[in-house]
Amino acid sequence: MDFYLLEFRLKGIKNIEKKIAINFYKQDIRKFNRENYNVKGIFGRNGIGKTAIIKGIEILRNIVLDSDYLILKNSLLNEIINKKLKECYLSSEFLIIDKNNKKHIFEHSIKLKIENGKIIITKEIINKKKLDRKEILKTLVIENGEINKNKSNYFKNLDEIEKLSMNLLDRKSIANLMMNNIYENYEEEKVKNTKKENFDFIHIFIFYNKINIFTHAEDEYHETFPAKITDEKWFNDIFFYLMNREVKDRKFIPKDRIEDLKKFLNKKERFLKLFNPELNKIEFENKDYDQDYYEIEYIFCYKEYKINFEYESMGMKSLFRLFDVLDTINNGGIVFVDEIDMSIHDLYLNRLIEFFAENGKGQFTFTAHNTSILDTLKKYKNSIDFMTEYQEIKPWIKNGNYSPRKQYLEGMLPNMPYNIEYYDFFEIFTTSEEEG
Repeated sequence: MDFYLLEFRLKGIKNIEKKIAINFYKQDIRKFNRENYNVKGIFGRNGIGKTAIIKGIEILRNIVLDSDYLILKNSLLNEIINKKLKECYLSSEFLIIDKNNKKHIFEHSIKLKIENGKIIITKEIINKKKLDRKEILKTLVIENGEINKNKSNYFKNLDEIEKLSMNLLDRKSIANLMMNNIYENYEEEKVKNTKKENFDFIHIFIFYNKINIFTHAEDEYHETFPAKITDEKWFNDIFFYLMNREVKDRKFIPKDRIEDLKKFLNKKERFLKLFNPELNKIEFENKDYDQDYYEIEYIFCYKEYKINFEYESMGMKSLFRLFDVLDTINNGGIVFVDEIDMSIHDLYLNRLIEFFAENGKGQFTFTAHNTSILDTLKKYKNSIDFMTEYQEIKPWIKNGNYSPRKQYLEGMLPNMPYNIEYYDFFEIFTTSEEEG
């Protein structure tokens, strides 16, 4: 199965006060071909809202995957949701291509609101759409904690859905509740008896599991697996793992996966050696954490010394973590990286982006300030978005041999402060003696 994000919309995250949309593919997907649409860079000045986009998709993903996310992250979300609006809107539209090569279009949106210091879901909609991406085939509408039966036609028996979600829909996503219910009743239903509507929710859940987020501030990303939803082994093994991820910190690993860790570290070594040839090997020490998990400590081995991961340079630590999400792209992962240019030299970075653009089996989206990337991206379709001073998304459209980098730096976006000169810093950094 293949999963592909077509559009992401948001409003009310951080400084984003009006609805913006990031489009990943053209409108018509009847002859879908992801070739040349594998990468997207989002560019704009500091503080314009690029990180808000990454944070928005992370919040939407986590609401679906984590039953208690809105409760556990209440304080964090109080800070992230726009202070003026006190509410936010998050929406994804995505394509799923099943094992029979049949295409399915889904749209999922959630509205959150700060009410007496608590984060609640005021509206959630799940639509299944026709391939024109306009007409809705089926819809499930939840408003103010209740299923709107007059607007919803997703299930023949809404009473059954209402029972499992009663008094929960203002703090939990219906997609999460449905998935937990499917999992709890799996032994009775088995794969062959799973209802068609339930398969839709399984697909939605897998789609969000495909999304991996990398930011420099937090270490919160998820492992993904190729899904075979008609394969009972997938339910017994992979599905069980997805539903029972209690340990998200990579310093802990299930004891039965220690051999997988060795293989994975070998790939990481080769990746990191491209950036630092002095690195010889990455070792690890493991000790019992409990009966099921090891606690892991990583050791970086150089020619004349060894260093614990905790004391490594910020650049190497960042690359070590970054590899985890980049590696999922070739398993069909949907990866978002904030400020990808923070720890990577621009020569390496451009080659890395070019690799995923040409060879990636998933999607790779990132924010950046490094404008040299623009000339690498210009040969790929729909790969450059600029964020304007007015918080609008302006895609770059190829026009002859024009350079997006040159256009960007020479003022293609109104009111962007790129006409600065070196002497503009004189007044700022004047010494106290000169002031006197």
